[in-house]
Amino acid sequence: MEVDERQACTADVECSVVDIECCDVCNGGAVVVVHSDHAADVITTYTPLGSCEGTACTKMACERPTAVCDEGSCALVREDGSIEHAPLPPI
Repeated sequence: MEVDERQACTADVECSVVDIECCDVCNGGAVVVVHSDHAADVITTYTPLGSCEGTACTKMACERPTAVCDEGSCALVREDGSIEHAPLPPI
């Protein structure tokens, strides 16, 4: 598996779950897991400042996925405990 450098890791603590759409994952958006050093850049790339003005999001709550470092890549841990290696979507 080829790892995007923004998702490469050596320990769980290096990985962060970030929202990449105007609404958070509990309210119709999407998340990815990246190395914490790249989190701000990834957020800016996928949701540029000002691009979410006027977006209406629901106000539901859910358990957010958590992040782990699995086989050298940051991955999502879902509610059921499954691990998902999701590449960053194309820009």
